[in-house]
Amino acid sequence: MFLEVYSSQRKVQTIKNEWETLQERDIFSTPFQSFGWCMAYFESFCKSSLPKNLVKFLRILAVRDEQNRLLALMPGYLVFKGRPWYQPLGFGFSDYCQPLFGTGDSRQAFQLILSKARLHGFARVHIPNIPESHPVLGMVSNIYRENTDSLVKFLPEAEEKVIGLVSSKLRNQLKKYISCCQDFNIQVVHGSDPQFSGAVDDLARLHKSRWEAKGKTGLLGYKMVNMLKQCARYDRFDFFRMVVIKNKAEVIGANLCFKWLDKYYYYQSGFNMEYEDFGLGNVMVFQHMTNAVREKCRSFDFLRGTEPYKERWRPDFRIKHFGIKI
Repeated sequence: MFLEVYSSQRKVQTIKNEWETLQERDIFSTPFQSFGWCMAYFESFCKSSLPKNLVKFLRILAVRDEQNRLLALMPGYLVFKGRPWYQPLGFGFSDYCQPLFGTGDSRQAFQLILSKARLHGFARVHIPNIPESHPVLGMVSNIYRENTDSLVKFLPEAEEKVIGLVSSKLRNQLKKYISCCQDFNIQVVHGSDPQFSGAVDDLARLHKSRWEAKGKTGLLGYKMVNMLKQCARYDRFDFFRMVVIKNKAEVIGANLCFKWLDKYYYYQSGFNMEYEDFGLGNVMVFQHMTNAVREKCRSFDFLRGTEPYKERWRPDFRIKHFGIKI
């Protein structure tokens, strides 16, 4: 085995197909390890003007075998916080940050990544948000427990059974909400659809107004909006799924999920607070779950956070998150 370091977008572009093939082979992979997500993050958050002490340098670490086959990939960047730190691309916005592994000895590949990291100027390596079942957690001792978990719901095989996933109280509320929304136009928009860019803008607007009403700032600033749009342009897997609700010409609700392999991932939501009594948040989650069943998905991951609205869907289990600091 040997390690290659890719430090320019031009060179990273040459391994795009290998990267995507490796991602498809890795049973622990998520949309957050995709070429599109990682490179869109780099372009939106690492290339823009930053104070000199916060400049981020692209560093993709790739492990290959003697036949030059890609065995492992750690998409990351170098940032100077007094001393050089190595962190994964997507840091702060990705709910899963583990490296990608294909066939071969993943332990040896990961140890090679860590051992060579120091030789390439990385004083510290920080990999957050690794699910508890991932094998890398058994390869090092420098692990810590994250303070948030992910809630996951198993999905039925038939669409008509989705309504039965929730408690009887929420089920009755949901039926009422769906009835109230029957005059609205509810659409599912993919990242490859022409209207995706506008739907992201609507989501950001609704998300921002909802959080501002609580006296807080949300996640979807202009850099994140640009990242989502750029990722959709890169994404050959077409993993974006948005539910958009319109009252005539006005978008009153938008909810973003990802579909990867046989899983759905809930990411961000926003709705017009004037329609709060219509239960738009629950209606959009229900629509996503129904669509996930239609697409033969087996689980719905609410991602990090155990907010009450997630608990109302009676998740079947929680995934504990850990991090590595070396």
